Amino acid sequence: MNLIKLTKNKMKIAFFGYKLDSGNEAISNQFQILSKELNTEIVSFNDNHISLKNKKIKLPKNKILKKISVIKYWRKFEKCFDIIFFHSSLNSILFKFIKKEKYVHFLTKDFKKDKILKKYLKIAPKFKSVIVQNKNLSQKLKKHKIGNIIFTYPCIKEEKIKNRQNKDFTILFLSSPTGKDSIKKYESKGVKLLLDSFENTKNNKLILIWRNSCLKYVQKDIKNNKRKKDISLINKKINIKDIIKKADCIVIPYKSKLQSPDYPLSAIEALMFNKPVICSNTVEMSDIIKKEKCGVTFNSKEEELTKAIKICKNNHQTFKNNANKTYRKYFSCKENIQKIREKLKL
Repeated sequence: MNLIKLTKNKMKIAFFGYKLDSGNEAISNQFQILSKELNTEIVSFNDNHISLKNKKIKLPKNKILKKISVIKYWRKFEKCFDIIFFHSSLNSILFKFIKKEKYVHFLTKDFKKDKILKKYLKIAPKFKSVIVQNKNLSQKLKKHKIGNIIFTYPCIKEEKIKNRQNKDFTILFLSSPTGKDSIKKYESKGVKLLLDSFENTKNNKLILIWRNSCLKYVQKDIKNNKRKKDISLINKKINIKDIIKKADCIVIPYKSKLQSPDYPLSAIEALMFNKPVICSNTVEMSDIIKKEKCGVTFNSKEEELTKAIKICKNNHQTFKNNANKTYRKYFSCKENIQKIREKLKL
């Protein structure tokens, strides 16, 4: 395939990254949304191929040859675009080869260690811009006088659904682990915490949406739960809108940030559909939930989450009234994408 011919004179902006054509993970979702709004294309590098405009280039199976091929094609892509939105860890081999002045680097999480931040402070000024979707990290970079920062919240395009009235107060969990089974990963998502807290409440239902990973752990915990008859575990592809219709609130019970974003898209979606959010203060989004009174925040302890569920149920209408207003204030595509357009003069 002639990649230059495929892209030349047709696109000036592109989104580059790993597994961006799946649309499943948070960063992939954001790139899908932004690329549509900015009328650009997505170039996605997977383990076996590179995809662009619904066409795929197979990569060699040999690891060394694969790296060489990725770098070779990446350099070809660079020539086709003026601005490239790019998401990758600092460990990526591509950081050594890209022409950083063309790139808008995308960051969604704070750095875990100060030494990684120090390393990034040397790289960041070389980029055309850095989009940061973490308030704490944004403040750190600005404190070190990194001037090319654009802070935005994650955004989703507004849709509306007709909510239904439930007989029993229904709590929905949409943030199951992904990837290889890991008890550490499972525990970090706060699922056991949620199940134990739910056991201490009455007259409500719990729906858990699952994605295969760590299935044996959740099945065991549900089996041992005294209220297992009121718990539904759905481990298959579903229409998210249909399941959100059935819920009265969404819960984000994270105990740590391992494999967990600070602004879960499931919580943003819930607010958009006028659903209050019960959110642990482990994630940055809890500050907004508390400030805008569109849900309840809690410390990652069983008694705290039990209390939060009861508060949400008793004050449901008040929180519900503020939910969509909060989405529009912070997470609408229009305002967040306008920031990017203005800063990059698109």
